[in-house]
Amino acid sequence: LHMMPKYNCQNIMDVPIATNVLIDPVFNYRENRVRDLINLLDKYKFKFIQDPIQERYIDLLYVGRIVKFKKTLDVLKYFSTFAKQGKKCVMLLLDQYQKDKTYIQSFYKYYSSLSDDVRTNILIVDTNKLNIDDNPMFLGLKLSDVALFYRNSKIYVHACENEGGSRSI
Repeated sequence: LHMMPKYNCQNIMDVPIATNVLIDPVFNYRENRVRDLINLLDKYKFKFIQDPIQERYIDLLYVGRIVKFKKTLDVLKYFSTFAKQGKKCVMLLLDQYQKDKTYIQSFYKYYSSLSDDVRTNILIVDTNKLNIDDNPMFLGLKLSDVALFYRNSKIYVHACENEGGSRSI
């Protein structure tokens, strides 16, 4: 079933439900878990967090798929502007069973065109490329691992132009 807020239910399969029902309790912990995030990144051989470790190390976070209506390429372009200023940006790309290979290619082509200094400040975690499928709701990391990214970021960016029930936290 496709879950959407009642005001945006467009077909018989849509179920009106509040987004807060979908939020797992793992997103509600209060303590800083930067060490857990470092361990997770190390597990997948990402070198991103450098000393000194600070609380909420990630300045900007995007979580979603590489699709046009989520404006993933636009978010990457915005992130590159901040990354030039030394801001740490993470794009956690989940559920990449996608159809629009042209858009995905343009996303990675743009990322590849960025200077090394800028790419150093933008971490792309594409769970499809890592063959991670630890989540029953969507392909990708376990919810507790996704929660680590949210908990260790300052700003969550949601640029979708048409989302029935955003899971913005």
